[in-house]
Amino acid sequence: GVETFAEVKKRILSIVDHVVEKHPDQNVVLVTHMDPIKAMLSTVVDLTPTNLFELIIANASLNIFREYNRKFAISGINVMDPSRFNHDW
Repeated sequence: GVETFAEVKKRILSIVDHVVEKHPDQNVVLVTHMDPIKAMLSTVVDLTPTNLFELIIANASLNIFREYNRKFAISGINVMDPSRFNHDW
């Protein structure tokens, strides 16, 4: 069947928790589709389902999240030129 957004969010958070646990204090690249990115965004900012639906995640863009003590922050959304983040890596 088709996953609900709540199920996608639960699955993605489980994966992200696993990655954070296995790679503490490391930069990690995860490659995924739009809905998992929106699931992560919805954990950081309070977006309505309508806002999430209308949000466009560009193909091949970088969406950068930072984790500190199991809390996430957004460093970039729809980044098409990652060179501006070179000093942050």
